[in-house]
Amino acid sequence: MKKRLFSESGFVFLFIFSACLVNLAVMALAVKIVNLFIVVDYFSAAVIRLITSCVTVSGMLGAIVYFISYRKADFSFGLSSGAFWLATALQLLISVLFKFNPFIGGGSLYLAGFFEHGSSFDSISSVEYIGIIDYLLAFAILALFNYAVYSVCGFIGKYKRLSDRKKLLSGE
Repeated sequence: MKKRLFSESGFVFLFIFSACLVNLAVMALAVKIVNLFIVVDYFSAAVIRLITSCVTVSGMLGAIVYFISYRKADFSFGLSSGAFWLATALQLLISVLFKFNPFIGGGSLYLAGFFEHGSSFDSISSVEYIGIIDYLLAFAILALFNYAVYSVCGFIGKYKRLSDRKKLLSGE
């Protein structure tokens, strides 16, 4: 059981890390696209990056767990929750080490900036003055959002597969 928990949490961490890396490209692309139509200041770019980060990271994580749950026709809530939170704890440790850089922390840097500075979050130099409590709070909020998407997509994948299997066996 422990071996399965650690291996599954390792896979979940790889999913989170790869989603954060893809998120970097998507955030930059989103800001560039909006910048084609209007001039984007730092605050607006941070809002775009935060929204894009929430959608990209949780969307990729949800899609991956959906396909795995669908393929296995199983989603063990206890094991999956433990694996997710263990992987998130590892992500938190690495995020603290790298000062919540978006390549590992997702949008927590921008959300923490909004908590600390509000609408006066207007330059990258403001990041130096963000406290650790704001970073941790932002990270926790985004982790809870990711967990909600992860759990819902896991359950949907499992029940969709069971429903498809039942329809196939009944001849519909």
